[in-house]
Parts: sequence; C-alpha cells; structure tokens
Amino acid sequence: MKKASVSNRIASGIIDYLIVFIFIFVMSYYFGEPNDEGGTSLNGLSALSVIIFWFVWIVLSDYFFGRSFGNWACDLKPVPIENPGYPLSFGQCVVRHIFDGIDISWVGLLLIILDDKNRRLGDIVGKTMVVTTK
Repeated sequence: MKKASVSNRIASGIIDYLIVFIFIFVMSYYFGEPNDEGGTSLNGLSALSVIIFWFVWIVLSDYFFGRSFGNWACDLKPVPIENPGYPLSFGQCVVRHIFDGIDISWVGLLLIILDDKNRRLGDIVGKTMVVTTK
C-alpha cells in the first residue's frame, strides 16, 4: 500500500470541510439568530444539528463506507497501521476526527509533511494512515 501524498490529503480535507462549512452556512442563514457582532449564531437544536451532520458526514462515513467523500474523491482510504487489510474500528474513526480542529490548521499540515507516513495528529493517535487506492 502506498501512502497518500500531502497534496491529496489536503484536497480531501478541503472537499470534506467545504461541505461541512456549506451546511453551517445554510443552517446559519435559515436558522441563525442575530448576534452582537452583526452576524448570526446557531443555538440549541440548530447548533446540535451541525455537530450531528459533522459526525455523520465525516466519522460515520469513515466507519460505514471505509472513507469520507473527500477521501473517495481523491482516491484515498484510511487504514489501521497494524492491519492495513482490515477496516477501521469505530473507535479509530472517532479518534481520527476528534483532532480535526487541530489537523485543519498549520499544525496538521506540518505533521503531515514531517511524518514518514504523512499522518496528521488524528492518524497518529488513532494508529491509522491514509493510503492511495490507485
């Protein structure tokens, strides 16, 4: 199995989180409440819907389909380091993405560049790596 390139990892993340941010924008537009800064804020169930959408779109797609839409579009697949021929466990899917807030920053990019397997923090903690399917 060949490790995923840095550029494909970035493209995959952009695709997945662009969809999440579009969902947040739509929710804010239709259900947001005006705030003191001139924008809108999501509260209560509308805020919870964003978390649920993220969980379903990112975490559960990794678990049930073996990869997110962004990974599929970029021909990538996350695999366990110890058993690359097996699917990720539910716990690995959750752990990989708990660190997404850090991993979409320069810290995540730096880790991907410096790690010999091009892993971000979520991959390192979850004991996974992303490989190309081509």
